[in-house]
Amino acid sequence: MRVLALLSFAACLSSCEAPRASSWSELFEVRPAVSLTAAGVAALVNQPNDSEPYSPAGPLGRVSVSSLRSGDPENADARRDGASGFAVTTVSGQNLARSVTYFPSHILDTPYWTGQMRLVGAIGGGRIFVATNLVYPVFIYSADGLLVDSIGQPPPSWRQARRPEMGEFPPSRRAEWHDYLRGISVITALAVISDSVLVVTHGGIEPTRTEPDGSVYRTTTTHADIYLSGRLVAVDLPTPGELVAYSNTSLFFLQGSDGSPGGRLSEYAWQPN
Repeated sequence: MRVLALLSFAACLSSCEAPRASSWSELFEVRPAVSLTAAGVAALVNQPNDSEPYSPAGPLGRVSVSSLRSGDPENADARRDGASGFAVTTVSGQNLARSVTYFPSHILDTPYWTGQMRLVGAIGGGRIFVATNLVYPVFIYSADGLLVDSIGQPPPSWRQARRPEMGEFPPSRRAEWHDYLRGISVITALAVISDSVLVVTHGGIEPTRTEPDGSVYRTTTTHADIYLSGRLVAVDLPTPGELVAYSNTSLFFLQGSDGSPGGRLSEYAWQPN
């Protein structure tokens, strides 16, 4: 029955139609935002140690929902599973993705892409969702690491990066390289809530400063697509911030972390009806 359920979810990705939501309030209850300190922001956006293996039953990438709702995610004691459950940080998705797959060879072989590519992932409902940020599809694996299916159709706003030519962007053409990056889309995070709702956020790349040995970049999250049991129910919804964590019932978005010492964390709770 479990295998049949997985295949049914995957098959619906391309064949099922549903009304498309035009706002977050149609699908979620927006709860009051809380303030975060700089340490609280760092606790949510800093990448866990890549050498530490991902374990769905372990502490990596987990933070208690109660600490998120109180604006205290940096509190180590609050990271233990509590009565309100736990959330998974989206930055831990890279380690999760690495536990089931590798970077595709055509991505590794593309000139200039290796410095910008990363894996994103999410877990929920007995499935693991994985994508390479620069390209579609989003791959769907069973909990045992068996590839089930994929989501191959990007949203209308998606700006696929063209394959650069070898030697196209030498150091003397750094401005052109930056313009190239500003013109492409990337998947910034994946999340799974209520065991059957997949959220894919995407945005762009923005150079922030230039160093003697290269440039520093940041990603900006601007839109989200939402799938319910494999059906696309919302596409290109403007995001209320950066998706930084998800629980079984809620998404957590961070606003105001760029250039400021703290930020605001908003909870979007799924409304199944």
